[in-house]
Amino acid sequence: MKWDDFYEKVQNLPIIESRILRLLFNNGNIELQLNRWIKRNKIILLKRGYYILEKKYRKTDIFEPYIASVLKSPSYISLEKALEMHHLIPDIIFSVTSVTTKKRPAEFVNSIGRFKYSSIKKEYFWGYQTIEFEGQKGYLADPEKALLDLFYFKRKKISTEYILSLRLQNIELLDFKKLKRYVEKLDVLFVKRAVSKLRNLYSGGKNEG
Repeated sequence: MKWDDFYEKVQNLPIIESRILRLLFNNGNIELQLNRWIKRNKIILLKRGYYILEKKYRKTDIFEPYIASVLKSPSYISLEKALEMHHLIPDIIFSVTSVTTKKRPAEFVNSIGRFKYSSIKKEYFWGYQTIEFEGQKGYLADPEKALLDLFYFKRKKISTEYILSLRLQNIELLDFKKLKRYVEKLDVLFVKRAVSKLRNLYSGGKNEG
């Protein structure tokens, strides 16, 4: 497998999968060649079997939510990163924080970024939307679900001081009626208590009910 032949076939792919390469090239040493190109700074290893072209070779922009959905599936971005993306907190979150139904938490670190996954029960895996950029699809928690997920993974250590420490902003973006429906659907006592504290602090949110 020569670089020119390889590049011609993958230059427009946002992510390169080795299993696809086996269909395109009749070569038993694909991984060996890919490792050589990693060392030569031509491609980046995302995780075993998944690669992306180095920046100078890319013809497709990186869409982090798509990468996050591929590295661990099923998953959706939630927690602190989702709150940042919804402009609910002022902080810049450098890790892409997602939740997944896979039993083991995971973390992938590469030159693209840091992708962290927390494991959640299947019955709690809802409340997200599809987002897309140039044909690349990812999944993002609704702002209300991102908050519930954050409280859920915080477990029972949710004080008024902790909620204030989040420095929530743009509260008018929260749908408090939806938040109420979501917390009833989740049906976790300590999350209900946390949401009650949140509502007491920010009773002026839109769609209060």
